[in-house]
Amino acid sequence: QTMLQNWYSILNLFDSSTYLQIMIINRTPSKDVLDATTQIQLRKDKHDGYREELNGMMERKLLLGGKRKVYKEKYLTIATVQRDKEQAERYFARIKTELRNGFIKMGSDIAQLGEIERAKILHDIYRQKHEDEFHFSPPDMRKRGHTVKESIAPMRFEVHDDYMEIGEKFAQALMLYEYPQFVEDTLIRKLTDIEKNMVLTISLVPIERQDALDQCSKVYTNIEAEIARYTRKQVANKNYNASIPVKIEEKRNQVMDLRNDLANRDQGIFFMNLSMTIFGDNEEDMRDAAKTVMETGRQKQCSIIVNRYLQEDTFNTCMPFGLKFVENWRTFTSESVAAFNPFVARELLQPSGLYYGNHGITGTVIIGNRDLLDNGNAIITGASGKGKSMFSKAEM
Repeated sequence: QTMLQNWYSILNLFDSSTYLQIMIINRTPSKDVLDATTQIQLRKDKHDGYREELNGMMERKLLLGGKRKVYKEKYLTIATVQRDKEQAERYFARIKTELRNGFIKMGSDIAQLGEIERAKILHDIYRQKHEDEFHFSPPDMRKRGHTVKESIAPMRFEVHDDYMEIGEKFAQALMLYEYPQFVEDTLIRKLTDIEKNMVLTISLVPIERQDALDQCSKVYTNIEAEIARYTRKQVANKNYNASIPVKIEEKRNQVMDLRNDLANRDQGIFFMNLSMTIFGDNEEDMRDAAKTVMETGRQKQCSIIVNRYLQEDTFNTCMPFGLKFVENWRTFTSESVAAFNPFVARELLQPSGLYYGNHGITGTVIIGNRDLLDNGNAIITGASGKGKSMFSKAEM
């Protein structure tokens, strides 16, 4: 509950000049990447036998049921419309400080990415299975007359009516089409728990509160006029006991609730779009994964559909470009948007770390390196025979 409230407060930091993207990347790391992160380096001494035993144990832990667990990467992309570059830089400096303070309250932190890191994100999406071949050197590019495109573009990009072929992967772009009045806050977690490579992006456009209030008043006036016309018609037909149609009454109540949220509960209002792209090794694998996504949405009373004939635009909307390519937007209050909270748990996968167990929420392994902490002290507790001595020896 506290995390939801903190995320709700973060959302209210943004004004109507901002376009915000929250991108979650599900990635199945290759064996080379996992080994570089989790395997203990051999030192050619008498302890290498123990290191090899620990590395074998780590490999078995990572191979859960014959599948490698996906890991989630989360990114925020913020775009703004300002008068000039200097004003935009001041805006980004302010919002960066406020965002960091908000995430610290959530027990996390954020860091601004450099150009190489941003290019690496795009490269790893476009060139899956070739993540370790990334090479990005601006000086070399200038010498050769190359652009960023040569470093990140896939070898193949073919768009069909309802899917795409990107490099060696098949991809299908989907979007949230319909949703219930109250969305469960577990929707995003359930979608990203699916063990398939995917990119899920929540795009948000804040609306000025006064503009939203004015629009609510206008809609409410139109509804009241519609009720008055209906009542006059019923009286003319001598139907004096006619009640207001249920649909019109529900519409009026929704507008009244929204106006009350904006005026009295300090709610913001947003246009929101949820788009996602699911990847597979072949067309059948991709379509099976997409069916799993749509079934997960149905379990939460949400309709997730394949965006036919708009595959490329939907895929580009998923990407961290800070641009809108599709027009399928829905209206949400801050409280409703907070239900799409992507920050349900913090995962730990530190380089050259040791296995500390599996995450209670996400199920992924916890790889920790106490040498990276400000204070690396620890207490090991547990019942007799549960492995305290073995774990202590493994750390040593």
